[in-house]
Amino acid sequence: MSRLHQQIRFVTSRDGTRLAWARHGQGPPLVRFATWLTNLATDWTSPIWRHWLTGLGEHFTVIRYDDRGSGLSDRHPREISFDRWVEDLEAARAQAEDLMKRLQFLEEQMAVEEQAR
Repeated sequence: MSRLHQQIRFVTSRDGTRLAWARHGQGPPLVRFATWLTNLATDWTSPIWRHWLTGLGEHFTVIRYDDRGSGLSDRHPREISFDRWVEDLEAARAQAEDLMKRLQFLEEQMAVEEQAR
């Protein structure tokens, strides 16, 4: 079994709905669109999904999120509609992209410091 670990965080969508999102793995970003079947907590240990998540994480930085009204996200959102789902996807993607940029900057700074030694 791989030693990959997911990091769960939260982001607020445009309408104020709190969404859970997670990241694991390394490589180019791959965003898994949320559905009512996804759940960050149970997918990670599921015999159905775990091998897929592990395999993808060996080649990609996998970004997943729980849909509004399910999983670790707000259970009673103000609205469920296609437009809100698009906003949710954008909120999770934007926060993950920002985190990845900050991590890349830190890695570059560490490399510069290492070379200076």
